Amino acid sequence: MTQVNLLPSDVRERQKSRRVLAAAVTAVAAVVALLFFVFMLQTARLSNENKKLAAQDALNQSLQGQISTLQPFAQLKADVALRQSLAAQALNNQVRWSGVLRDISMVIPDKMWLTAVTGTLTDTTAAAPAPAPAPSPSPSGGSTSGSTPAAPAAPAAPAAPLTGSLVGTIQFQGMASDNPTVALWLARLVRVHGWVNSWVSSAQKTTTGEGSTGTKIQFNGSVDLAYEATVQGSKK
Repeated sequence: MTQVNLLPSDVRERQKSRRVLAAAVTAVAAVVALLFFVFMLQTARLSNENKKLAAQDALNQSLQGQISTLQPFAQLKADVALRQSLAAQALNNQVRWSGVLRDISMVIPDKMWLTAVTGTLTDTTAAAPAPAPAPSPSPSGGSTSGSTPAAPAAPAAPAAPLTGSLVGTIQFQGMASDNPTVALWLARLVRVHGWVNSWVSSAQKTTTGEGSTGTKIQFNGSVDLAYEATVQGSKK
């Protein structure tokens, strides 16, 4: 059935305008509501991030306090490392000559005596360059700033010679009753830890003025000192 609108045309236009305005207002209200929801969501996220940032700042401050408390121990560790390095440098390539004399007295045969003993050392090591001090780590994140000064680096100890390398020589002169005694002396020398290459450079008979029984063997020789004979090498 056909509907007939008997209202005047101006009334119909006003009704149409009202419907369009209502639709526009509804659309604008929907957009405003959506924007408000997005705003509230972003505000909640910002508040959550601010809380995380505040917690990280508090953690950084706590860690910075712990670093400041432990800094004296880092300095103490650096001082100990420095003293150890200085001690290593002082003992580098050094031989205890008192121990050398003791070892000689223990290996010398009965029918033999020494008239002269000379010991020499050769410095074959070079000092290694000292490493640059590493920067002290500082807490990251947040607004906390500042860093703890790094402890001074200890100077590097001189590099030790390779195992078996020669660091010195002991030269000796002596008298023996016969050549087998000299040979026994050479064999006993290399049994001492760190002593190698025992050698007799000369050996000759000599008369001591006591007749035929006064004939002795006068000899000159040497033995090399390896790194194992040094103070540091004997500890390894």
